[in-house]
Amino acid sequence: EQITRWILDRKLFPGERLVERDLARRLELSKTPVREALLRLREDGLVNGNFNSGVYVTRITPEDALNILDIREALEGMAARRAAQNAKPENLAELRSIIAKMEHFLTNNMSQEYARQDVELHLKIVNISGNIRLQDILRKIRIQSKLLMASTMKLPGRGIKQTFTEHQSVCEAIIGRDPEAAEKSAREHIH
Repeated sequence: EQITRWILDRKLFPGERLVERDLARRLELSKTPVREALLRLREDGLVNGNFNSGVYVTRITPEDALNILDIREALEGMAARRAAQNAKPENLAELRSIIAKMEHFLTNNMSQEYARQDVELHLKIVNISGNIRLQDILRKIRIQSKLLMASTMKLPGRGIKQTFTEHQSVCEAIIGRDPEAAEKSAREHIH
C-alpha cells in the first residue's frame, strides 16, 4: 500500500528503478515482503520488469492511456447498467447519500474529500451491479487509471464541477432504474 501511494503521489516516478533493499530500508521491512509487494504491483500494472533485470515504475504511454480508458469505459458502463437492473432500495439510498456528500464537498471546496467520495461512488456502483468478476477487473483498471487522473482533471471542461454533473447523471439513471441511460451516462463520464 505504501509503495502504491508513493507511485500515485509521484514520489516514485514513471520509469524509476525500484531496488528491493532500498525500499526495504525505507519501509523498515525485510526484502521478502517488499518482493511480494512488487509482484502484486506488477500484477496490477503499476510496475514492470523482473527481479533479474530490474523492476521499474510503469510508464503509461498515450496508447496505454487510451487502452485503459477504453476498457474502463466499457466496464463502468456495464456496471452502471447492471446496477440499474439490480439495485435494492437501500442501494439507492446509499447512492443518494454519496452524491449529497460529493455536493457538500464540492460546494465547500474540499477536493480531497470529494475525490474519496468519487472513488466510493464508483466502487458502490460496481458493488451494486453484483458482478464479482467485474469488481476484480475494474479494481486493476482503476489502479492503472489513477496514474492518469491527476492530469485529466486539468483538461478543459474536466474540473470537479463537470465530473459531479456526470456522476449525478449516472446516479439519476440508476435510481430511475433506466439501464440504457445508466450505461450511456457512465460511458460518457469515463470517455
